[in-house]
Amino acid sequence: MAKTTRWTGRTALGATAALVLALAASAAPREALTSQGLGPVKVGMTLAEAQAALGGAKLTTADNEPENPQGCKIARRLGAAVSYMIEKNRIVRIDVFPTPETGRVPPDVRAAAGVGVGSTEADLRRAYGRALKSSPHPYDENGRYFRVNDAGGRSGLIFETSHGRVTSFRAGREPALSYIEGCS
Repeated sequence: MAKTTRWTGRTALGATAALVLALAASAAPREALTSQGLGPVKVGMTLAEAQAALGGAKLTTADNEPENPQGCKIARRLGAAVSYMIEKNRIVRIDVFPTPETGRVPPDVRAAAGVGVGSTEADLRRAYGRALKSSPHPYDENGRYFRVNDAGGRSGLIFETSHGRVTSFRAGREPALSYIEGCS
């Protein structure tokens, strides 16, 4: 005789919660940008340490990028939608943006809260709540800057939007996090 399982409200609720947690885990970004880093690359690493953490991937710096007094340079992997700002030989900021080659960002590169390029301003508000601060975009009349600071305000994330959608985002330490045009 087959055994019949009786579902109670408590059992169904538990099964539903387990399913929601499993789906959330499977939908989590593979590479989550936080103020501390992206994937294996951490803010504070040297370029050589970052390359080793990326499995030996070559990170190149632009020859046409003028150095500022802090010795700032931008490094990036060819074709990758990520760049690393380096000051005094240490990564101080990580940017995520559509690549010049494809105009796209890999969908698995998101902020730890699950938002990224293409997310809406409403998505940002849901993800960060009152911690999110908004200001006008300095160059885009249809855009905004949305900022989330870590405790103490020495590091955080900035999301740039245009027409209500995230176009790029970055994380890192101050003052580099607030630079508007590359190393300045």
